Amino acid sequence: MWRIIILAVASSISAVSGWSAEVNRREAISKGFLYGGGIASALSLPQNAIASESQSTPSIPTSLLSEWNPLEYKNFPLAGRSVFPPPFLPPIRNRATYRYSLGRDTWALEQLLAFANVTATIRTNVVKLNSGGLWVCGPLWPTEEYCKLLDELGEVSDVVLPVNALEHKAAMKQFVKKYPMAKVWIAPGQYGPFGECGAIKAGMSADQIEKVVHAASKTMGYRVDGILPIGSL
Repeated sequence: MWRIIILAVASSISAVSGWSAEVNRREAISKGFLYGGGIASALSLPQNAIASESQSTPSIPTSLLSEWNPLEYKNFPLAGRSVFPPPFLPPIRNRATYRYSLGRDTWALEQLLAFANVTATIRTNVVKLNSGGLWVCGPLWPTEEYCKLLDELGEVSDVVLPVNALEHKAAMKQFVKKYPMAKVWIAPGQYGPFGECGAIKAGMSADQIEKVVHAASKTMGYRVDGILPIGSL
């Protein structure tokens, strides 16, 4: 109840005072969803509402998230916020992406998931490997904005589907099509349009592992290079 009241107040304020050139993460979500009047305009910011990573806000450094600041983000509203075929999970159009630096060559890219009066952010975690390639965990819908924010960081070398929840895996096929040179890894227990994938377990031979991975590519409908093992091999 309080969430609805707070979002309603934020929407009223924005309607009266107009948009701010710099808004924090929660304001961006609440204003974009309510001010637009529906799901299609969720996370829709005006063209001047662009914050740069160079616009820093004081933060307290920690050992693991020494450079993380949730009020500091980067986006590219003019790059394009649609994807084809369109996602079946709303927002269908104008799907904004925000990138946050987590420090130590790690980043988070977030998009909004909106359904009826429920909204939540879903996240991609990106890590730059020692090789210089990007390890992308949980890819989202590859809009032009999303890809531009990702490509700025380096070349995608590895893609991981870490869970089997539909909202996290729905964009996987379109993403790997966008980055065909990246190796694709999936968590065990995945299901696809053609059934359920097998699992890699201790004691399996190289031939057995190869057969399971090969079958997973057919099951998922896109190339799979590896399945994360259960336990140590």
